[in-house]
Amino acid sequence: TMSNWLPIHKALLDIVCLNLPSPACAQMYRSELLYTGPADDACSQGMRMCDPQSPLILYISRMVPSADKGRFIAWGRVFSGSMKARARARIMGPNYRHGGSEDLQLKIVPRVVLLVGRRQESVESVPAGNVCGLTGIDQFIVKTATLSDSEDAFPVNQIGLSASPVMRCAVEPVRPDDLPRLLEHLRELSLQDNHVTIRIEESGQLQVAATGEQHMNNSLRLLRYDLASDLAMSVSEPVVCYRETVTRATAQDCTSRSPDELSWLSMRAEPLGRDVTHAIDQRVITPQDDVFARAEALSLALGWPVATARKVWAFGPDAVGSNLIVDASTSSRLQLVKDEIVAGFEWVTKEGVLCEEPMRGVAFSVLDSSLDGNAVQRAGGQIIPTARRVMYSAQYLSGPRLMEPVLLVELRGPEHTHADVMAAISRRRARVVEQEQRDGTPMFVMRVYLPVAESLGFNEEMSRISEDHVFAQSVFDHWEVVDGDPLVDGPLRRDVIAPLRTGKGLPAAIPPLDRYLDSHRMGRGTCTIAASESPIP
Repeated sequence: TMSNWLPIHKALLDIVCLNLPSPACAQMYRSELLYTGPADDACSQGMRMCDPQSPLILYISRMVPSADKGRFIAWGRVFSGSMKARARARIMGPNYRHGGSEDLQLKIVPRVVLLVGRRQESVESVPAGNVCGLTGIDQFIVKTATLSDSEDAFPVNQIGLSASPVMRCAVEPVRPDDLPRLLEHLRELSLQDNHVTIRIEESGQLQVAATGEQHMNNSLRLLRYDLASDLAMSVSEPVVCYRETVTRATAQDCTSRSPDELSWLSMRAEPLGRDVTHAIDQRVITPQDDVFARAEALSLALGWPVATARKVWAFGPDAVGSNLIVDASTSSRLQLVKDEIVAGFEWVTKEGVLCEEPMRGVAFSVLDSSLDGNAVQRAGGQIIPTARRVMYSAQYLSGPRLMEPVLLVELRGPEHTHADVMAAISRRRARVVEQEQRDGTPMFVMRVYLPVAESLGFNEEMSRISEDHVFAQSVFDHWEVVDGDPLVDGPLRRDVIAPLRTGKGLPAAIPPLDRYLDSHRMGRGTCTIAASESPIP
């Protein structure tokens, strides 16, 4: 048989050995891309040389279920130093910043194991260049982390996921008393699969997001029949994840007053463009980049003055998303409320004005402000909601649009099914990108762009019309602007936006502009600090 003639495990091992570089070779040129610290420190040099005597740098890339139900083995690669059992290590999570204490844990690693098939073999030490599993620290890690024994170590760059969550559904226990257990099982699900995202809405609703229909079905099956088999739960129908964006720069400065009307902020919004947005997604442009090099790139791409491009305050949402906020004012006074404005920016980019979907590809520029002289009157309670309102008004006046996720689907099948396949994809707003006939065979290969909203039941339809002769393979490809103006009554507003809003417990109608915009001004001024209320000119 084929398995005896060409065993798959031997073939795969030979492919890896013959085609992939060894860690000692690969880390010579990969370390500068992986390590976020300076290139001349001890940890960076240890990673570059794959030195087992240097300070420890170990990156946890995934969590593997262990034999103990509900527990996980942290699996990762040792880039520098040696991982020893019962050693004390600094666990740096995704939100850790060098020199800070957020998302930092100092723990002892009880046991180091090698994963050999289904078995686990305990070892005392694993040197640089090898992979290993760590037990007893799973409760301190959320998906990924960097471990080190040096206080001077910087974390390793987070691995970018190959696909974005494009579909979500709501999950709730039948019995309210089971909510804590369901939360724990959802945490286990997200640890097992890095592509699953768990989110708790402000209303308390639990949402599971996945990369597609099949991925969602597999994740829910794992949750229902394995992780939470003893727990009764209800699951809603899957809903597509959208993004909100803008299509043009704001024509005028948008201004909003604080709740006490003693301060005001003025901003504009503009699209980042496909190239810059894609560069941020691919981590070509990151918050950790050199300020001057990043400013040059943004200035060339967006036409910003270099001085303005150097004053990018934050990326968002979650400090890494594909939206920017920049200080475009001529005064340094805004530094007094920078943290509050950035907090409002995080809020806005997580929940846009149209239907509280995350934003994508939008740059907000802070142009002008007047701040009350009393520090209490310009605290977070006044500035954060003001920043949110003015950014919503800027989005409102910049041609807001919805973006939908689009899959790249590859279809393979016999020629006699071609006509039926074309008829099926034409009914689903799909667009043919490429098709070819395999020479010497009666087979065709077709690649199409298929909106996720139209992909529900697509595989089943292909199997039915072709009698299982057509094979479909899909992967997330890009985000695309949905046809239609969401601010004008029409199918987009009735069939997409209204259900999204009501599903989140919001009114079906988009709030009016005057809820956020107090006035707009054509000119720009400078930030001022007033002893009392500053009227908007």
